[in-house]
Amino acid sequence: MNGESFNGAGRKQYSLQLFSLIELLIVIAIIAILAAMLLPALNKAREKSMATACSSNLRQMGQVFQMYTDTYDDWLPPSIDYSGTYNRWQSYLYSFFKPEVPLAQENWHTNSPARLGTPYAFFRCPSQKLEFACQHFGINHYVNGAAAPNDGIRTLKKLSRPSARMLVMDCGTLNGKNSGGTDITQDYSLGMHQADGRLYIGRRHNDGPDILYCDGHVDWKRISAVPADWEDYFWGFGVKN
Repeated sequence: MNGESFNGAGRKQYSLQLFSLIELLIVIAIIAILAAMLLPALNKAREKSMATACSSNLRQMGQVFQMYTDTYDDWLPPSIDYSGTYNRWQSYLYSFFKPEVPLAQENWHTNSPARLGTPYAFFRCPSQKLEFACQHFGINHYVNGAAAPNDGIRTLKKLSRPSARMLVMDCGTLNGKNSGGTDITQDYSLGMHQADGRLYIGRRHNDGPDILYCDGHVDWKRISAVPADWEDYFWGFGVKN
């Protein structure tokens, strides 16, 4: 800062007074405090934006499911085709969404070993820090748990309350690890890990998953509000309609 004084002849003299070390440290401390106050708000806004993008992806997925079932007489794609191809539900849906892409087990994400690629299009949750392809979304095992394209009950029109039955939602594991503490790639469906309860349900959005329901609408639940009873209508285990 500038200091101003007058000499004996009345002329102004200027002297330069630099910030002391203490003053500099105070300024740095103030900046650090302001940054610490703003950072949580910025992180919250960023997560809100990613959660909104996740919901948007699920809505688009719901529209593609609707077009798929309209085309195939109300049949959903299988969770996984164990008849020999091992194509997952994402593979069927992506080839339907992009007819120019051949049906293949790995067609719905960047082609890398052991399904470690980033999912394409609406198969990706932006909040998923782990890029494991199968750890983004899982399909309800009790809605389309059939193993082959023409086997099992996988129709939506038979549901009496499609707005209450989960179709797809965020999947993952607690902290990205299984119950033994090992990093894993989560399965393609949700609901068959009854011994582990809610462990395999994603909780990336404010401690809960975004959920696509069978009627096409998308909602969010806190992890504690997701029914743990697999016979609850939300899951539909043993429920015919």
